[in-house]
Amino acid sequence: MSQPSPTTDPLRRRDAAALIRQLGSRTEATLRRELERFFAARPELSQADRAAIVRAISRFRNQLLHQPRSTLLAAVSAADPAGVHPLLDAVRRLFGLADASHSNRAEPRASGVSARKASANSPA
Repeated sequence: MSQPSPTTDPLRRRDAAALIRQLGSRTEATLRRELERFFAARPELSQADRAAIVRAISRFRNQLLHQPRSTLLAAVSAADPAGVHPLLDAVRRLFGLADASHSNRAEPRASGVSARKASANSPA
C-alpha cells in the first residue's frame, strides 16, 4: 500500500489550515487589544468613527495576511518527502504558534521572546 502523495495528504492540509486559523486568531486578538487601547484613550470618538476605524484596520489586516495565507496553502501541495514543509514550520516559529500536528488547540503558545517582553513591560 502506498503513502498518500504530499499534494493529496489530508493531514497535511489540515495542519496548514489549522496554522492559518492560528495566525488569524493571533492577529485578530492583537488587533482587538490595540483597538480597545486606542479607543480608551479617545473617548470623544463617535460610534460611527469607531466603526470606520475598525473596518479600515480589519481590511488592512486581511490584506496584509492574504499573501502569507495563500503561500501557506500552496506550500502544502509542494513536494516534500518528510511530509512537513519548512515554510509551515518557519511560520510557526516566527509567530510562536502551536504545532497543529501535536495539538488540537487553536491557541498560540507563549514564546520565550513574548514572555520576556511581557515581564519587561509589567510594573515592578
